[in-house]
Amino acid sequence: MKLLCEEFRLLASKSINDSAIYTSGEDISFGDFLEMSSLWAKKLEFFPDIEKGTVAFKLAKGPHSLALIYALIEKEIPFCPIYPDASKEEQDLLISTLNPRLFITEDEVTDLKNESSDLPIDTAYVIFTSGTTGRPKGVVIQRDALMSFAENIDNFTNVIEKGACLYGVSDWAFDQSVLEWILFFKNKIKLYFSKNQGIPALIEVIESKKCEAINAVPDIIPTLVKLGAGRDLNLKYAMFGGSLLYRSWLNDFQALLPNTKVACLYGPTEATVYCSGQWLNIDDDSSSVDIGVPFKGTQFHIVNDELLISGDQLMWGYLGENKFKGNYSTEDSVESIDEKIYFKGRKSGFTKFRGFRISTVEIEEKVSEFNGVSNSYACIDKDNLLLFLETDDFNEVEFRRWIKDKLSSYKIPTRIIALKKFPLLKNNKIDTKTLLNDISEN
Repeated sequence: MKLLCEEFRLLASKSINDSAIYTSGEDISFGDFLEMSSLWAKKLEFFPDIEKGTVAFKLAKGPHSLALIYALIEKEIPFCPIYPDASKEEQDLLISTLNPRLFITEDEVTDLKNESSDLPIDTAYVIFTSGTTGRPKGVVIQRDALMSFAENIDNFTNVIEKGACLYGVSDWAFDQSVLEWILFFKNKIKLYFSKNQGIPALIEVIESKKCEAINAVPDIIPTLVKLGAGRDLNLKYAMFGGSLLYRSWLNDFQALLPNTKVACLYGPTEATVYCSGQWLNIDDDSSSVDIGVPFKGTQFHIVNDELLISGDQLMWGYLGENKFKGNYSTEDSVESIDEKIYFKGRKSGFTKFRGFRISTVEIEEKVSEFNGVSNSYACIDKDNLLLFLETDDFNEVEFRRWIKDKLSSYKIPTRIIALKKFPLLKNNKIDTKTLLNDISEN
């Protein structure tokens, strides 16, 4: 990883006064950025044997925190980002699990006096999962796996014009953002940071013509299409990953931004961000979007309709557990058609209901075609097949008349809950726990 920083420093020194980062305020040159990273490096040097420990930080996404990431990588110090708006309880849980030497916030650098770490000596970073399936797990990514991803994503993004400015929707604590700082340190792209987060800020960035590419989860598409209608938007590249990209969402996005090149990327956190992808053919009229071609050094195996992964990008393991060995079970149900792999849903999304085996993902994908529905979530709750809909104006009689022609009778939801807006997790995915808790309380 030091080599990555050395290459960046060499290339940056040749363009020292050129803009490297754009913000909603002032622009930052390569020279300014290197100076910021040097200041972080000097702060880190105050702590003896810091290289033996781990650094956790809870900082807003921006040039300041990016410079810290650069300094940590250059010194080969393992790090773990924490969401800036994490609660005190969430923060304390992650800190107690990670046991870092330093904890950095906007206000201070705290020496927690943890002299050594249980992490492997060549750990690059630790990313905690969202915890939607239980307690958050710390995924340990080693430097070799990260460098494999760096090489692969560099090759994958050759479509993007060198020097294009990219805006990432997610915080550093969501591993999707690793793509952004890797490509920046490879001097392939420039970055744009906004003081505000969320889709309205994203639309303003696109409309300003300062940003040519975005990196986001596909879950933002319905709201982006809704709020972006009638706006003067122009975007060259869009990379979507982290969850399922519905064909109907893709069609709506391409109707709004017909000249945008769109990439679909796939990969669990445990396989270092993304391990497959494709740039989509705008003329492809297939009903679903496949997960693309595995990256170099990655192998896919389908066993009993489940996708297993092996190869160079696999994690070391989970924090506090033994080193991971063998193939990684994604728990993603897939189907192979004409040598293409299609995501059918999480294994947990397949369930028995009234004696029939159903896929909640299939229901959600079909529902996304109904006019006025921005998002949906289907699940089984006791004796009910629940369907949550995000919509401004909902007519249940009309919807049920429509859905009868789209799904088999045993797949028709028994209870429908229409909401103006879904609760979201920090990574912009649906907060399903909150949805179900609200139902239980009411």
